[in-house]
Amino acid sequence: MIGEREVWGKGYGTDAIRTRNRFAFEQVGLHRIEGRTFEFNRAMQRVYEKCEYHREGVQRKRLWRNGRWWDMILDAILDEEHPQTAGGQDGTARMSYYACVGFAVADAAEVHALASHAASQGESVPSGTGVTLRRWRAGADVELWAEVGPRGEVLGVLPFYDGGAQRRVAITAWGADPDHPEEGWIEGWIDPTDPGEPYSGAFPLVCDLVDFLAASPRFGDLPRTLEARIVGFLHEASVYEDELALAVQSCETGFRLPPYAFASTAHTALDDADRGDRPEATAMLSGRLLRVDRLRNPATGLPFWALRVDTQKAAVDLVAPAEMLLDPQPGQLLQGGVWMLARIPAFDPA
Repeated sequence: MIGEREVWGKGYGTDAIRTRNRFAFEQVGLHRIEGRTFEFNRAMQRVYEKCEYHREGVQRKRLWRNGRWWDMILDAILDEEHPQTAGGQDGTARMSYYACVGFAVADAAEVHALASHAASQGESVPSGTGVTLRRWRAGADVELWAEVGPRGEVLGVLPFYDGGAQRRVAITAWGADPDHPEEGWIEGWIDPTDPGEPYSGAFPLVCDLVDFLAASPRFGDLPRTLEARIVGFLHEASVYEDELALAVQSCETGFRLPPYAFASTAHTALDDADRGDRPEATAMLSGRLLRVDRLRNPATGLPFWALRVDTQKAAVDLVAPAEMLLDPQPGQLLQGGVWMLARIPAFDPA
């Protein structure tokens, strides 16, 4: 859901779903994505049509609402139908999110090797489950969070950058990844002005939580407002000198985000928190660069960008591979697609 009603119907939802598709097919390597909507949600059905999803089925009379039964509609897209992967590829490794913090990995084997290194070097973070979290601080606020199973097997690893500002988030929903229950997500509103009203925040967002196993058992009743470190990992970005340059580019290429915006993917309402599916922690954003730092990962020597972007509603901290941006400067406008990550410092071990 796009949180600001005044920008509904302007194509931001379509851009968010396309960003989710690129993330799922080009970065994660998924084979299939499904979208479920109820028949009264015509706007979302049109979004799936624009994004080349195919209608696969109908669950009749799935929901009772407003005095009648509604059908649920299933749409889906396969990796070979995605525009960037259809028609065959040469197998060249795409840019990895690990490059956003200066780790060069080209395939699954190198990711596993990186995860194993983080697991062996990292400090243990109590999780209260059979899976252990290992937090490896590589330096320059670069972190890797590895998950280790009860037999010592490395299950996965998430990158993180801990150099951003601490933000208040009104958490409205959370859940485990159905395929990887050691990982999970939160949804909420950033910087709420009223502690008792989460929707008073600047905008909604979905974040994957690097310390999910440690934090989630302590969330308690929702909504709950907590301090969080939040950072976006850029997977595509464009920089413009000013609004005029952005307007010229928009005329040449078609639809773009306005100069200041943050558009998250589909969002859960408080009264629908048990819906069961897993929201993607991706977003499109646009804003003015407030801070630009070219940093270097001490463990690898590789450079990366640490950025702060003012979306007018709130500032967002970002990281990006050095080769993604040539020479960004404070004051320029940036537009991009991001994977949103967070951790909850309140639940750090003493």
